[in-house]
Amino acid sequence: FTYGSGCAASMYQMRVDDVPFFDPYEIWKLQFYRNAIKVTPEESVPLHHYYVQTWMKFDYFPQGRRSCKVSLWKYEEDVYYLMQIDKFGRRFYHRGGMSTGPMDPSLKLPVDKAEERPTRESWGPVLVRPEEKQKAITSSKEERFKEIEYAMAFGDTEEARFEEISEVTDRYNPNQKVTIRKPIEREITLEPDGDSHSYQILGTWSGRSPEEMSCEDGAWSFEITLGENRWESFYLTQDNDSEKRIVPNVSKASKEAVPVGPLSTGPKHEWLLDCRARVNVPEEQVGLPGDKYRVTFRWDKLKEISWEKLDAERAEVSQGKYYLTGPFNEWNLVEMHVDTTGPRRRRKGWFSTEVQVSTLAMEFCVVRNEDFTQTIHPEVLPGQKVTQHSAICGPDDGEGTWKIEDL
Repeated sequence: FTYGSGCAASMYQMRVDDVPFFDPYEIWKLQFYRNAIKVTPEESVPLHHYYVQTWMKFDYFPQGRRSCKVSLWKYEEDVYYLMQIDKFGRRFYHRGGMSTGPMDPSLKLPVDKAEERPTRESWGPVLVRPEEKQKAITSSKEERFKEIEYAMAFGDTEEARFEEISEVTDRYNPNQKVTIRKPIEREITLEPDGDSHSYQILGTWSGRSPEEMSCEDGAWSFEITLGENRWESFYLTQDNDSEKRIVPNVSKASKEAVPVGPLSTGPKHEWLLDCRARVNVPEEQVGLPGDKYRVTFRWDKLKEISWEKLDAERAEVSQGKYYLTGPFNEWNLVEMHVDTTGPRRRRKGWFSTEVQVSTLAMEFCVVRNEDFTQTIHPEVLPGQKVTQHSAICGPDDGEGTWKIEDL
């Protein structure tokens, strides 16, 4: 570094290989700049002008901090600040500036008095540092949505939020390593981009094939006919792009869940329109196969999704397809057909198929519409053997198989 300028400059060079009691450079740098005052160029230029004004000044008191309204309590206590330039051009500094008190009397020198050097008492009273009030931790709805969306898009682990920039080994203790990480800056936008888009709904009633939603007054809607299960699950896409999924922040979500997206990564959650008569299902939502429901999606500032039952509107229910699967055929799906033989030919709703298996035991379950979230399986109770008389569960994403032994 240099002191002075031009031909009058004094040049210095300093080399520090390592000092045992020093922090590694990377850590020192982080600590040194942690309390830096961040300002824009427009804000900093006026402040720099006051520094320029100190050139060749006499009988001058710095005024940049007050004029630029920089808080006194942003001063560092171990930094020396210019306090005064006297009529002889002598510059006087004080550690901590106006934010700290007088120097320890034991450090004063006889020459200070002999040369009438001003001290901290000369520049005004010592102010009391105000107590820092603990701010209540509150977050707006937008902030909570942004946190959820960030976690869904990038994950909420330390690895997802920080990147490693270096690893330092202590020269005097090779077994000790320090890893330097910094936050990864990623931008999450909650508001729409202003471009024109289309939205599709993909649900269990259609084998998750995309179906266009209709737009009216900025709201996108689609009417669903409740199927045999008395529940349907779904998610949305933007512009018919499978890499732009709009999903809830939790699985099997109600309409109170936070819509997240468009995303190409993250969990593939779905909303659950549950119309079964259950404790956690609102009474106005309960329905029977054939009842119709309208799903509505809006994106004004934040994304919102809702649904409602359309009273007095019904439609024909399409019959589902059923498949046999299990370890016996490596979980491939074998379609079952309506049973028109034997005593069941006069009863609706029976399906059957024939499969060839080895002499080993056969384990199986039934899947509806080639969708493993619509599995029909036995209730498995601890300590009890599953038989053809066990309670039947589903269609849902539960586990369990029937087992035919002694073939």
